[in-house]
Amino acid sequence: MSELLIYGANGYTGRLLAERALEVGLRPVLAGRNGAQIHALAAGLALPAKVFDLRSPAVVREGIAGAAVVLHAAGPFSATSRPMVDACLSAGAHYVDVTGEIAVLEAVAARDAEARERDVMLLPGAGFDVVPTDCMAAHVKRRLPGAVRLRLGVAGVGGGISRGTRVGCGWCRRRRPRRRPRPNPGRPAAPPPCLRTRSEPHTSNPTAP
Repeated sequence: MSELLIYGANGYTGRLLAERALEVGLRPVLAGRNGAQIHALAAGLALPAKVFDLRSPAVVREGIAGAAVVLHAAGPFSATSRPMVDACLSAGAHYVDVTGEIAVLEAVAARDAEARERDVMLLPGAGFDVVPTDCMAAHVKRRLPGAVRLRLGVAGVGGGISRGTRVGCGWCRRRRPRRRPRPNPGRPAAPPPCLRTRSEPHTSNPTAP
């Protein structure tokens, strides 16, 4: 059994992770709930596959059995992170995900003591949403140690975001408490930046037309 399992490998980010893992000499298990897509991807990359969903804790524990590290790429993470973190803590497997959802980052951080007790690493936010901005903030802090406020702007690449990110944004919006809109009849309402996307699939790919 491979020491690395990628859950959600059939998604846009999951495919990139699987391909990169192969490039650096790893042979991960590709996993997810869509059996047809997982098996097709695994066959194309000559990698092992597992198919399971996250509804049953026992099924998830069985699904990640044998993995030392689970790389979780199946969003929306507000719905999928907790069952996978539970399984990793139970199985003693390290957990890494690519979420950018603040509520998930806070929820995973709140389990620090539990993870330390089980000698398990919980590392959410290892994707583009978090790593570049955190690195930039740390760099600016080193260069300007007296600074007390920082505002970052990140330009988009490729003209949009992937379907999974768009679904995650919509999930967060549905779970957020509603606020009474401020009256501003002279200005039409605009969608938040995370939902301003084009209809092409995988538009976060810089090489996409």
